[in-house]
Amino acid sequence: MLADLEGQLFTDKIMVSFKSFLLVAFATLSILISSCGGSSGDVTQEPNPLPLPQPTEPPTQEIPVSETKTITQTIDGQQVDRTYLIRYPSEVTKASYPVVFFFHGAGGNGQGWLNNRPEVKNLIDQENFIGIFPDGFENRWNVGTETNADDVEFISLIVNEFSSNELFNVDKIYAVGTSNGAGLANKIGKETTIFKGIAPLISQQTEEIGAIVPSSPMSVFQVGGTEDGLVPINGGNGVAGHIFMSAAESAENWASNFNCNMNPTTINRTWGNYQVQERSFNACQDSHRVKYFIVQGAGHTTSFGGNLNLYQLIWTFFMSSDPDYYEPFLIGMDLTENEKDLFVVNAQRFQEICLDNFSGLKNPLWNIKERSEWPIYFHFESWEGPVTSTAISQMKSDYQAIADQWAKSLHPYDSNFPDAFEVKIFGFVFNQGVSIDGSFYNDFGEYPRVENFSGTSERSPWEVRFRESNEIFDQNWYSVSDFYSLKVTGNGDNDSGNIVFFPETWNDFDHPESIDMFLTKFWHKTTWDAVAQRQYLKLGGNVIDYSLGITRYVVFAHEMGHTFFLDDIYSRSKYPDGVGITSIMNNSSNITDFDQFTMRIVWSQQQ
Repeated sequence: MLADLEGQLFTDKIMVSFKSFLLVAFATLSILISSCGGSSGDVTQEPNPLPLPQPTEPPTQEIPVSETKTITQTIDGQQVDRTYLIRYPSEVTKASYPVVFFFHGAGGNGQGWLNNRPEVKNLIDQENFIGIFPDGFENRWNVGTETNADDVEFISLIVNEFSSNELFNVDKIYAVGTSNGAGLANKIGKETTIFKGIAPLISQQTEEIGAIVPSSPMSVFQVGGTEDGLVPINGGNGVAGHIFMSAAESAENWASNFNCNMNPTTINRTWGNYQVQERSFNACQDSHRVKYFIVQGAGHTTSFGGNLNLYQLIWTFFMSSDPDYYEPFLIGMDLTENEKDLFVVNAQRFQEICLDNFSGLKNPLWNIKERSEWPIYFHFESWEGPVTSTAISQMKSDYQAIADQWAKSLHPYDSNFPDAFEVKIFGFVFNQGVSIDGSFYNDFGEYPRVENFSGTSERSPWEVRFRESNEIFDQNWYSVSDFYSLKVTGNGDNDSGNIVFFPETWNDFDHPESIDMFLTKFWHKTTWDAVAQRQYLKLGGNVIDYSLGITRYVVFAHEMGHTFFLDDIYSRSKYPDGVGITSIMNNSSNITDFDQFTMRIVWSQQQ
């Protein structure tokens, strides 16, 4: 019996009602955005013996479900009533909802799995999908040898039962499985066409499952730890007598099945206390994707510490892997099917490169929606001759037109978004070597300015440190919670001034015009530098004829694109399928359909 029970190490305890013990399951995950490095950290392991039963502990608080239902199935010649739980969103307002199955690990059950993951309950309410939590026969899933139950049939029967209910969108069914439950997700994904996407957590395909070629493509989100003694990351003998493919082989198998680009891209991330290497196979059939994550130093666990919400990340992956997800962002655009496919593939890359890093971070500039005004400062990096009032006035006028052009492109997607803004200047930064004439002082002398700034265009003239450790806040990705622990020193001109500021609440960053220049620059440092690739309306350089006030449109429009979190789409290593994309962020002299398309995606996430 114990040979079939997977040791759910280090994490949640799941109650097994008919056994007087708890098995360790999986813990809450949350997103901490960072650009720290990681590696695959391959470790050769022999399968470890399974752990002994754990002592009984007080149960977690039970999370209510909407319905408890049963299906009768024949197992070993006997009629068996099998249970599954359904949880609907807190407010059912639509005609149809996506469906996500959640498969527990061996020794668990659906209610226990949900009880220990309240973030999933919240996710169902926030993202509006239906969650289904089935119970395995004898608290296990039959991936090959665990029981005699036909669990593929069981899940198929559940789908058949709700297929006549219009609330359940049978074209958008997904699955998340942990450990033994991940094995079931893999098995059903290979043998049926039920799922549009699966997330097998802390398990790979077995060699037996890997030999099956699925009849239709789907998206795959696979996670494994380098120190997993039950499902070895390098493949081989593992729990319950299974022979597992390695993590890389399992993902490559999925990708080859779906005709993906077999040159994976790699991104290093930090999940809680662990370094993670993410590898993605993109441009798969029907816009699907295959990702796998190698968690350095993690065992058979999904408890990585910190504030990581893995399930939110999985949900975003499922949705952004569905071509239908992008249809609202394409409204008003006359595209061919090939162009649309190209937009979608590159939007998926944009999602994982940029937007996944913005989760939990607020861009204060989006307050333009409420205030109908757009604050800017001019950063003069180079200039021929003195900066004149005429040139500044022309630049402000040009910027006003560009701001309105960007804003109007949001209207077809969000009719409540203002289509015009009042552009307001709130400061100037002058690099060394840039001079200012009398007309500038006469017209703009009341504005804060930093003169003879010697740093690069990507640095603030103030010094920002963590208040406890006194370590410099560098320009990597940070979570919102990090902002609360910072201090900034300076006087606007250098790092040695006597002003010290400690941000205490996120509200301090609401809007630049409500604060002084010093605080504005701190807002720049801690939000814009950390959120939008160290860009913040650094307008002013690249003027063609300062005496006439003639400016370079493309520069202004490009820099403004960064205010919408748009990426510099230059590198084909980042966007390998982007050949043919025209963008103000890349190769266009005007704002294009692709620019507007990605801006709408950003706005939907910021909302």
